[in-house]
Amino acid sequence: MRQYRVQSRVPKIQPLENRARFCYPKIIVAKISIEKNGDALLAQIIGSVDETGAIFDALLKSLPAKTLRVSCKRIERFNSTGIRAWIRAFKDIVAKGTELVFEECPPAMVEQFNVISNFTAGGRVESVYLPYCCESCHATLVQLAPLAKLLQIYKNLPELACPKCGGKAVFDEFPEDYFAFIERGLNAKEDSTPARGVARPPSSPPGSTPAFGTVQPAPGKTPKVVPPPAPGKKRA
Repeated sequence: MRQYRVQSRVPKIQPLENRARFCYPKIIVAKISIEKNGDALLAQIIGSVDETGAIFDALLKSLPAKTLRVSCKRIERFNSTGIRAWIRAFKDIVAKGTELVFEECPPAMVEQFNVISNFTAGGRVESVYLPYCCESCHATLVQLAPLAKLLQIYKNLPELACPKCGGKAVFDEFPEDYFAFIERGLNAKEDSTPARGVARPPSSPPGSTPAFGTVQPAPGKTPKVVPPPAPGKKRA
């Protein structure tokens, strides 16, 4: 009887440097600039808040200060590690007796307000950016809104004039999703105080509607123009 020997073929493993590697998109790591103005510190955070804690180390070294105002308009994104470092650092700052104020908060921050109840870490939100889109030229725009004014009209936002073509610009998000952090503050059932970082809306006379200023391009960017879809086709 013939005997057959079966040889299993094991694929040769290539060295790591010879393998094809996946290239991730380049992300701008967060940077921070800090200025002192009397008893207050003025900080601006730029880029993506991720694994690096250098920006928070710089903030903590700049203390003590009576007030810390953080301009957030040029923050691009957060990841989970950056969020944890953010909350931990700003909680430490508030614990030292510093008044913490966040201003010019972009949509990337509003997203975190809506999913993380303590994202403000005991600080106060002063203003947020609202995304708008022109119905005529399809430019993507933003409007800075003081929170005190926004609390009065967020359920019925006004239309704005597009600075590019003069057409009608409308709010480009679902209000119930974008302003969930306001609703959470307004409907807090634990006690009579609103959620941290969000104030209850002041009463306003019937029929009064505060107006915003002029709509503007996204901070640090020019208006993005999206061409209208061809006839019979839907926008991607």
